[in-house]
Amino acid sequence: MKTIRIIAALFFMLLITTAVQADVEKLIDLSGQWAFTIGDKTAWASPYYDDSNWDRVKVPEQWENEGFEGYDGFAWYRKSFFSNELPTGQDLYLSLGEIDDADEVFLNGVMIGSSGSFPPHFSTAYNSKRWYLIPRELINTSGKNVIAVRVYDHYYEGGILRGDIGIYGKKGLHKEFFDLQGLWDFRKLQKDESCLVNDGVDWDKLMVPGFWENQGYKHYNGFACYRKDFRCPEELTKEQMVLTLGLIDDMDVVYLNGVRIGSTGIKEDGSIPDPGNSWAYKQLRGYFIPPNLLLPNQVNVLTVKVYDHKGEGGIYEGPIGIIPAKHFTSFLKNIALE
Repeated sequence: MKTIRIIAALFFMLLITTAVQADVEKLIDLSGQWAFTIGDKTAWASPYYDDSNWDRVKVPEQWENEGFEGYDGFAWYRKSFFSNELPTGQDLYLSLGEIDDADEVFLNGVMIGSSGSFPPHFSTAYNSKRWYLIPRELINTSGKNVIAVRVYDHYYEGGILRGDIGIYGKKGLHKEFFDLQGLWDFRKLQKDESCLVNDGVDWDKLMVPGFWENQGYKHYNGFACYRKDFRCPEELTKEQMVLTLGLIDDMDVVYLNGVRIGSTGIKEDGSIPDPGNSWAYKQLRGYFIPPNLLLPNQVNVLTVKVYDHKGEGGIYEGPIGIIPAKHFTSFLKNIALE
């Protein structure tokens, strides 16, 4: 078992290194003039909303320098682009740099990301880099696409402050890597509460990867559940796959379609041996998916029960996704040759 863990760690170190070195190309520059208004209405996320009477402000720039000196509170930004500028065959990401303090981001009316949390459970994420995966299915391929950004500023400077704002293409870890980062369902749990029961309790939306303290759960230590519903390409259901969950603070149990496929730090009976001395938060997660467990052309349900002992908690660093196990084997062969 120790050898398997070492091999898995080497594998994920390769994934993280490859992710950093992967070619990233700026496809659409979104800096410049955006439509802007103070206030807060859900209708402003809609791609059909008429923002022609809104102010125009520079992005990136604090809104205090754009005529809104001393304003703290909610505001919205809107910007449109056309899909004929986007190539096929690449993962697409929206980069919004740094936003003070918290944000929710919508593409064509559907939320694709968030950082921090709004009142009454305010939590700032002013120094976090906003890098949000754009689901291909949300893109209007025959016309205009609308990005809407809801921002809350608690005090001092506010807005989309700095960074290289735009839409980027990325070749990814591998052409067959299926990316699962983005918005996940989330809720707190009691120790013995099942992560698999959907009892009608409302779930929040949290960004993965990211600490839950930065998303409205400041100072929370204990159990929580993440859930992600997804459909993956049929060809990926026909071979042995590996689920990558990057780094989790502190411990986890993982289920796919109700079947336990792995855990780190938590025993089969749910017990946690000596959590105060655990180094699980530094261990890269890699779980082999049993054959025939991934469902073709159907919704697959991934649930992750996480225990945080102290400090920050959650699925906090990627890569997050599914990759064919055959690439794991080829990597091991390359290691053996060195």
